[in-house]
Amino acid sequence: MKQTPIPDLIQEYSADQGSLDRLFGMEESAERFDRFRRHYENWSQRLSRIDDAKLNHADRIDLLLLENLATKDLVRLKRKRKRFETIELNIPFWSEATNLIQDLRQHKSVDPKAASLALSNIAKLAGTASKSDHEFWKGKANGERAFQEVIKLGSLLEQWHDFYCEFDPEFRWWVEKPYRQATDALEKFQKSLKPEEPEDGLPILGTPIGRKALIEELELEMIAYTPEELIAKGEKEFSWCEKQLSKVAKEIGFSDYRQAIEKIKEDHVKPGEQPNLVRDLALESIDYLKVNDLITIPPLAEETWRMGMLDAVAQKISPFFLGGERILISFPTDSMTHEEKLMSLRGNNRHFAKTTVQHELIPGHHIQQFMNARHKTYRKAFRTPFWIEGWTLYWELLLWDLGFTESHEDKIGMLFWRLHRAARVIFSLKYHLSEISADECIRILVEDVCHEPENAKSEVRRSLSGAYSELYQAAYLIGGLQVRALAKELTSEGGLSKKQFHDQMIRENQMPIECLRSLLGNHKLARPLMPTWKF
Repeated sequence: MKQTPIPDLIQEYSADQGSLDRLFGMEESAERFDRFRRHYENWSQRLSRIDDAKLNHADRIDLLLLENLATKDLVRLKRKRKRFETIELNIPFWSEATNLIQDLRQHKSVDPKAASLALSNIAKLAGTASKSDHEFWKGKANGERAFQEVIKLGSLLEQWHDFYCEFDPEFRWWVEKPYRQATDALEKFQKSLKPEEPEDGLPILGTPIGRKALIEELELEMIAYTPEELIAKGEKEFSWCEKQLSKVAKEIGFSDYRQAIEKIKEDHVKPGEQPNLVRDLALESIDYLKVNDLITIPPLAEETWRMGMLDAVAQKISPFFLGGERILISFPTDSMTHEEKLMSLRGNNRHFAKTTVQHELIPGHHIQQFMNARHKTYRKAFRTPFWIEGWTLYWELLLWDLGFTESHEDKIGMLFWRLHRAARVIFSLKYHLSEISADECIRILVEDVCHEPENAKSEVRRSLSGAYSELYQAAYLIGGLQVRALAKELTSEGGLSKKQFHDQMIRENQMPIECLRSLLGNHKLARPLMPTWKF
């Protein structure tokens, strides 16, 4: 039997996963966990039967990456399943409610009388849950997850109810009243789970995953270092940044680099003028890349980037710019307090913005996403922050080396961000090792990196909330160092120009950097994948 091309297998895996994702509306259900476990295990068995000796170099790497993806997905599923048990065991009506939803998904005929009894029991269990049940969740990351899952549960029960009630008169007769009682009780229970918002804004909720899980994640992301070794790399980079900052600060008359950072924070545009600054900085970056012939910029990529603004609530999670084809700008909004407005002005000053604009647009995320959508698109399944953020951080390192920043103030702005990236490695990994608290993470950003207090809280909130993988914040600097090491290897020893390396990398789409090194440098990778590269 002819072997399915590896790129087609990758697309099939992704499509299968998408079908299952759409089938199960709730992430936190035993049925979903069991089905996805079978999905990953079946794919792993299928891939293990492929003889990689018969594949060319690129296809072999793609096969190893797909095997690694199925393993990674299964490992993360099991970790999530274990966390789900806390929700399942501590919400008394969970199983009964999800069984109703599951019956519809499995196309079972509804028994209206039995459904009414189940709803009555859900209402009773939700309504009589003791205060101690609610206290269990208070102030915990799992409490926030449980709060969100109960909202989804209510929505799916509504879909279940609406599916039958319009065309089955017996269903309406039996179910309508107990359904209303159940939804009222669910709403009250949900409100009891809602985390209390502290006086200084949204809560910071996170759960350290521990050293074992961190090492597991690092291996799956093809990083051949322990958490402690990466922290040491972060501390080394942090120390280098402090020395450079002190040197530049002294040249403009400051004895402490913190004073110099505070000074340049006051150099911001007037309210309303930030879009003009972003436009000018974007054009400056593009012009610099062209003049120095550093990367091929497709004319359509240069033409199609757009702007948007982050509202006050979004800035509590992302106090600085976000990007891609549409750069989302942080700056004061009407709904902020006066002090919040001043912090947003200072935190998004001219000199900080110079780096964030090129990071988010060109040569950063915009051109990255533009090329991802056009070249080897099947590899987007191998999404990893070490490639996504490593590419953008590498450009920050390279542009510093090339002298993109000429003024002392711009140098301080660029070094500020580099200091910040080093701090992210240190505080995010130490947090997940349970060595420091969220408050200590904030202290590092405020006292050592010189963030505005609200911006520091937003950064930590974003880093620890669970919306990003546990390694995401460390991946900026570590991924950047990987790309820089690979660029040096292929340009000094491999004979490529900088432009050739950049064009090749961006056209290969996403994968761990060690795998990219194997692809571009023709290095052999073991099967199954295990990281070995010391960069």
